Amino acid sequence: MGASSVRRWMKHFKNGNSSIEDEPRSGRPRTASTERNKERVDEIIQDDRPVSVATIARKLGIRHSAVQEMIESLQYCDSWFHHFKPETKRQSME
Repeated sequence: MGASSVRRWMKHFKNGNSSIEDEPRSGRPRTASTERNKERVDEIIQDDRPVSVATIARKLGIRHSAVQEMIESLQYCDSWFHHFKPETKRQSME
């Protein structure tokens, strides 16, 4: 842990906070990683196995990183997505 993190935690506890849990934050809650979106990611992958993360994100209108998190939670091998080359798919379809 870096010195700045130590100082931040010391200040946190010095101010009377005894919890190490995150406090509620302001702002928009995360909405991309819903069960429905996870199901949709799974459906897209099942329909088109070599689909890219960028394509899935574009289809669902969610962040690339959210799609990656869902792929990991679905326990797919992410090498299919990161190393996929569109020209390979076209060649295999010919």
